[in-house]
Amino acid sequence: TWLSQAVDRVEQHEGAPMALEFLEASVRASLLALDREDEIGSTLARIRSAQIGTRRKSVFVGSMYGVRVREFTECMRLGEGFEALVAEVRALKLDPRRVHMAATEYYVHVAHARLHQCLHAEPEQREQRIAQFSEALDELRRAARVPLLLGHYRALLAQLEWMREEWDDAAKSFIEAERLGIQESAPWVLYTVYRGRAHMLNA
Repeated sequence: TWLSQAVDRVEQHEGAPMALEFLEASVRASLLALDREDEIGSTLARIRSAQIGTRRKSVFVGSMYGVRVREFTECMRLGEGFEALVAEVRALKLDPRRVHMAATEYYVHVAHARLHQCLHAEPEQREQRIAQFSEALDELRRAARVPLLLGHYRALLAQLEWMREEWDDAAKSFIEAERLGIQESAPWVLYTVYRGRAHMLNA
């Protein structure tokens, strides 16, 4: 598989140690998503000998948050660990408009996770969850500098507009998100559009 090939390449590396913390986090998140959690320890052990710590100002620091958040969002484990990571990123006071493109994955995953929380919220939690979703969506809006990210933003914005009973705006956002999803061959964007429309029809 692609995962095994990536680890094989790292094992065969003969040069200086590499800053591959982001690969380690990505491998962990991918194995969790594939329900292969029992392989995490042995797989990570194979790559750790080839890596060094990431420097604080390295571009990989921002990228790490994207793969770290996937450890929670891939399995929708949105409890204390997820909230702690969100708080950690917020404390850094990063500007979503200026982060490296590799770090924008974080904003996509958090916004989708906040939508998931809204859809599964108890009535007494709904207002708080919608506020958190709106905040995450605003961060994604500022990070969305390419069509793919705009597609995610518009698909999720439509969901927020639906929750606020802004039906016409939601319909327009879904149309734009669908256009971008098709243009960018983005199944996640299209899935969000079609699921959102289904929720609107069943409301």
